[in-house]
Amino acid sequence: RHAVFDAMASRRTYATTGRRTYLEVTDRGNRLRVRAAAEDHLREVVLVRHGTDVERCGPGRDPRIVSVEFSVPDLAPDECCYVRALTASGEMAWSSPIWGDRE
Repeated sequence: RHAVFDAMASRRTYATTGRRTYLEVTDRGNRLRVRAAAEDHLREVVLVRHGTDVERCGPGRDPRIVSVEFSVPDLAPDECCYVRALTASGEMAWSSPIWGDRE
């Protein structure tokens, strides 16, 4: 298999709108550990489930960094969730989707 497919399958990929934004999402069963950072400060990090924003978290003392764990109850096989980070200037980053059949 190609390295790109391996990275996607293990959820080590994410997309951005162009600015340097870091986003790391670790799947821990019913919890997602999220670490995000941006040079121009983060406005919020959002958990999106099946197309709906369900939980959000803003930065702490350092406005460039968000570290949070989101609770994700069981997803149906056709459901997915992902994390979106939004910076103060409107730039975004999205994690790879996590599908309900994750075992």
